[in-house]
Amino acid sequence: MATACSPEALQTLGYGIADRKLVAFREDINAWRQVAIGTDFD
Repeated sequence: MATACSPEALQTLGYGIADRKLVAFREDINAWRQVAIGTDFD
């Protein structure tokens, strides 16, 4: 049987998950930026 969670608890959990995913995404973008800056295709 599932237990009920308050909307506030779910909101806090959801924002926490989104924040962690955004941090990881920013790290990936920054890493790719460094690769692009360091790579000369000319």
